[in-house]
Amino acid sequence: MIKIRRKGVIYTLFALFVIATFAPIIFYVNTENQRTSDEMISKLRSDELYFFMADLRKDIERSIIISTKRAIIATTSQTITDGKCVDNVSAVFLETIFNGTINGTPSHILNGSTLDDWIQNVVFMSSDIGIDCTVDIHSISFNTSSSPFTLNITSSVNFIASDPSVEITFNKSYIISQLLRIDLFEDPYLSVYSNSYIIRKFNICNHTERLGFIDSGISESFSEPFISGYVTTDINSPDAGNKIFVSANKDGLDTTDLNSFRGLVFEENINTTDLSVPVIEIVAGALASAQDNDYFVMINSSGSVWFNNILSEIESGCYFEDLDAPSFFDRFECSSAMSPDYNVTSYGLATFVDLRSLPQSMRLNNTAIDYLYFSGYSGSINRLMGVSNELSWFMLDNDHITSMGAQSLIY
Repeated sequence: MIKIRRKGVIYTLFALFVIATFAPIIFYVNTENQRTSDEMISKLRSDELYFFMADLRKDIERSIIISTKRAIIATTSQTITDGKCVDNVSAVFLETIFNGTINGTPSHILNGSTLDDWIQNVVFMSSDIGIDCTVDIHSISFNTSSSPFTLNITSSVNFIASDPSVEITFNKSYIISQLLRIDLFEDPYLSVYSNSYIIRKFNICNHTERLGFIDSGISESFSEPFISGYVTTDINSPDAGNKIFVSANKDGLDTTDLNSFRGLVFEENINTTDLSVPVIEIVAGALASAQDNDYFVMINSSGSVWFNNILSEIESGCYFEDLDAPSFFDRFECSSAMSPDYNVTSYGLATFVDLRSLPQSMRLNNTAIDYLYFSGYSGSINRLMGVSNELSWFMLDNDHITSMGAQSLIY
């Protein structure tokens, strides 16, 4: 019995020894595992907050563009409906972007799309994933300093995102710069002044140059001071009687086909005895110009050839840069001059008025430049070759004739 008791004591002592030896180790391991687990949770949550902030920035960039687009559309719609322009359009844009109202009147176009709506949605959704989020948009400003056809949007934004459970907070401030093309939007100026007979978007004219001198050659078979027409290099072009055919020479070309055109321009010296239509030969660069332009003018007395794209610009209703024209912002305020209140380029926006779109009572014998036409321009005006012969009402003021270098086309 005594031996058995001694063995029990020995076993007990051994067990206590093992426990005493390994208990601290086990405690340490458990503590380290817990600490590692907490650190992993903290790291994961930190990463989650980081990516949340990154997504937040991308999302607000999209939201600013969407809200701005809708604010411009809403302001334009209101202007056209009321038939009157707004004052301080930049302030109106901001009111509409944040509040969805125009001078206090709600616009359905901004329903659920204001920046205030976006902020509320962000705060609500972030709370669902245990993140406390604050968004402050300190300022948004607009200008067209890079191009009269591009709206520059600059926003100052601050984000704060935190997770109280792991005591992590991100606080970031950003200056966000964005560009928005204005060719998506209608021109309120033209709509108001034309009583909505003319409604256009700010589509940019696609010609590199409006008009210009190509070269002087030798004129033959003319009975008129000048002729003009749409240009082609296709000998089989339909409606040849209204077009000017351009070629290097007439080698391999049928005389009957050539004589079916309104006029002919050749780069080389040719035999014109079998040609009965107006011809100007030895015109350097004619073919290259024919590829890039729509309309040619052939002048008899000087043997000169010009390209003139004004007719196609009238037909398309496009807009072009103009030194004295009102800017994108000025047009919302129905101003016919560029205002110093907005940070713009040195150029505004202009377009040609198509009198065919106006009732007889609104058709004036005046320059076709829109901001001058509707502001009662009273300076000198003239007819222009290549336009007025096609559209009898077309006139252009001498200042624009000079700035375009088109004095030789006056008649």
